[in-house]
Amino acid sequence: MAGPTTLAKRRAAGTDPAHGGEAGKARWQRNANHYHVISEWKRDNTDVQELQLFTRDILPKLQAVSLRDMSRATGLTEGYCSFVRRGLKVPHRRHWQPLAALAATVRRDLKSTERLRPIRSSFIPMFDSLLT
Repeated sequence: MAGPTTLAKRRAAGTDPAHGGEAGKARWQRNANHYHVISEWKRDNTDVQELQLFTRDILPKLQAVSLRDMSRATGLTEGYCSFVRRGLKVPHRRHWQPLAALAATVRRDLKSTERLRPIRSSFIPMFDSLLT
């Protein structure tokens, strides 16, 4: 037996290879590493004034960057990158450097300039409460 039949039988027997065992350990390790990286960033980068850096210096330049390129540079999903580019979400601080580097490489010719649109603070409601 191979493929879906074997997998269905293993799941029915309670030995799904995607859960528990080595898969569970790998998932735990990946999540533990993720939370460790986040806690390191929070400890080192908690200044609310830096949020203005993202909205003033990085976000406007991202308007000409493709969602695919943003996703590849950060590891975030294209859907989340869409929220970021529209100013609805702010990515974790650890993603700012790759996004800034990516935005700096965008060629500012006529076509990419036409796609730029102004960012209004009303698009970023979370900043209103933090910066007032």
